[in-house]
Amino acid sequence: MSSNGVDENVYHKRSIDGNHCMNFGEHGSKIIDQVTGEMKNVIKDATNLKYLERLNSSLKEICSHWYSLMTVMKSVQRQSADAIAKFKSDTKALNRAINKFVTDEPVPGTGNTHPQFLKAHLLFDYHIQFTLERWETLGGFDEQSIESTHPQFNQLLRRYGATRGQNLKRQVMRQFLMERAFFIMELVEEMIKKTSRKKRPNSKKRGRNGNRNAAFASQPAEDTAHVAQTALSDLEVKMNSNEFLHPVLEKFPLLDARISACRHCAKRLLNFSAAVHYHEYHLCSILDDIDSNVTERLKQEGAL
Repeated sequence: MSSNGVDENVYHKRSIDGNHCMNFGEHGSKIIDQVTGEMKNVIKDATNLKYLERLNSSLKEICSHWYSLMTVMKSVQRQSADAIAKFKSDTKALNRAINKFVTDEPVPGTGNTHPQFLKAHLLFDYHIQFTLERWETLGGFDEQSIESTHPQFNQLLRRYGATRGQNLKRQVMRQFLMERAFFIMELVEEMIKKTSRKKRPNSKKRGRNGNRNAAFASQPAEDTAHVAQTALSDLEVKMNSNEFLHPVLEKFPLLDARISACRHCAKRLLNFSAAVHYHEYHLCSILDDIDSNVTERLKQEGAL
């Protein structure tokens, strides 16, 4: 099996994990033929050789249908109508092959039995087929699809080990998205490239503290009367007018990162998020559109 990319797990009773099971399914006919060839060097009785050939044929048929089903189950892509129909025919073919393996044993007296575990019930009673026909994917709902994120989350949990509770979850999720969401990484990379100081004319080396302190000193004092100050400060206006802080991004041309003030609460926002802020905090129609009548919608969904 090793020559075909299938290794046994030494520390778990020599079991074969998921990826190696897929390798076995892909090269199953070749592996079974190799094992059969080696057994023929030992088995000399004609009757037993006949049983061996029947066993070889039965196992290759089961392995072939199983692998065809698993390629659909593990795929996170949307399946076509032809693929969904083939999945159903492969399920029936695997069912017939297993039933024949039990009722007409390749090697008489081995006592083969039908599978009675939960996965067999989900497959052969067509619960999986129903899910595939309804959502057109199986791998998208499979926990196996997110196994690779476990070590990444463990690393982030150790990094933020000094925090606890909801703050820990928030920090870990935010950092996970920032480090691994492809669209965020592309956006950050392009913004860094477009705002590089090396590309600015007459760029001067920044002071260690002086410029920063002057910038903070120029900000208006906090309004103790809690009156909505919608007018932007001079510093905010200068930041908005700085073309090096707000370049036109190729992949995200509609991303407007200039500062704006909410006309209702004066909260400082980035322009591209202002409409979302207004809709959620001031218009509030989202509560009627999405969050209401949840129970009724769940009942409707369950009745389909």
